[in-house]
Amino acid sequence: MATRLMPGARAAASLRCEKEVARPHPAERVGLSRDLPVWSESEELRRFIAGYLALLPVRRAPLAIDKRFVEYLVELTDGVTGRIVDVLRRAAMQAVADRTGKVGLEQLQFVGARLPTIIGQKL
Repeated sequence: MATRLMPGARAAASLRCEKEVARPHPAERVGLSRDLPVWSESEELRRFIAGYLALLPVRRAPLAIDKRFVEYLVELTDGVTGRIVDVLRRAAMQAVADRTGKVGLEQLQFVGARLPTIIGQKL
């Protein structure tokens, strides 16, 4: 059952929300950015990719995560973590669909070729 606010209470609740929105993020109060840094081709990113793919229902293919794979992934996603995860998830779905069971450059290219049409779509 939804709670109904009286007109004055509704205005007060709205003002409290506006104050919360106007308040700086805790990271910003101590001089840090709340934006995550973007990834670039690196061993650290390879480990992140391998760890994420290990969570998905695909076989591990560590040799497939080479420099070309990582550079292409960074190019597709601008190095943004959320985009990387989305592209890897879509590539894993393609690996299941094409019955290879492994995410490699071919699956990334399949996703990349369709990326402009799938931006913003939920899985």
